[in-house]
Amino acid sequence: MKQYRINDMKDYYSQFSSDILLEKKDTYTNQSQYNLCNDIGKGNFELISLDGGIEVCFADMKFKNKLEYEYQLDFNCFEIIYCMKGHMKFNNKKTDTLHTIQKEDIKFIRNSSYGWESFSTSDDWESISIIFNNQFFNQFPELTVDTLDEQALESLINDMMVEITIPDVKVAFNQIHRCNLPKDSTCRILYLQSKAIEIISLILKEMIIKNEPNQNLILKNDDIDKLQYAKEIINNDYVNPLSINELSKHIGLNTFKLKVGFKQIYNTTIYGYIRDLRMEKAREYLIEGQKNVIEIANMVGYSNPSHFSAAFKKKFGVNPSELKRKTG
Repeated sequence: MKQYRINDMKDYYSQFSSDILLEKKDTYTNQSQYNLCNDIGKGNFELISLDGGIEVCFADMKFKNKLEYEYQLDFNCFEIIYCMKGHMKFNNKKTDTLHTIQKEDIKFIRNSSYGWESFSTSDDWESISIIFNNQFFNQFPELTVDTLDEQALESLINDMMVEITIPDVKVAFNQIHRCNLPKDSTCRILYLQSKAIEIISLILKEMIIKNEPNQNLILKNDDIDKLQYAKEIINNDYVNPLSINELSKHIGLNTFKLKVGFKQIYNTTIYGYIRDLRMEKAREYLIEGQKNVIEIANMVGYSNPSHFSAAFKKKFGVNPSELKRKTG
């Protein structure tokens, strides 16, 4: 089986150019079309790069022969795919899990680092995908890839794929499919951008709210001891904290009881507690006056100073640079 190593979404298609796809010249700004080689079948992919780390891919293909390939992804991304025709399978080699996508499916996928994909020759394949990456999350101080992957996605889904059954998401995908605005128009780009953000927002909201625990647990003494141990572990390394799954395994408590029990005892989520620890320590460093704001941000676990500043102001009502000036 042919293997491909992929650095980003454009690379995903250009890697196949010699074997599967014939890249057509970029059609318009930030838009590319890739046609299938005649030996493989007929049809094309249209890839549109939007602002904020979002890409939309339209696929419409008919295969002459079964298409299978292995891949390795060297980047983090999430994909929401709506299949209108066809059937495909893919395998996550890390967990050795087989997944399928078929007509009328809408799936939210955390793309695995390596695996294989297989398309059937018995059906035409038509789909719309919305892909978003680190850049999308970087727009939101409290919505980083690490935060969502560790807190909302990894611990709430516990799998690399989840089926989406939200009616409004299907409506939005069908609106994209029926969009007949000129391909070179700014209006089409703006329309796709708004619909992509709408779909992402609907899904993230549904996943978080649907799984948000709202009941109290009956905690045994052993459970309380384990939750106190979890707090100690966080206190000892809040700069590079364990993920929810890692923490759960470390203390011997399932992720649901860990999250609900922690919030029940300490009146905050695990991530909220980590954030508060970081902010309190950052304030100490600022008052000491020995380090600048960028250094302090790194010291408490923030690689992006603007995210740190936004979180600090939300916590204390003042920018870190202002506090440093007042106390310095």
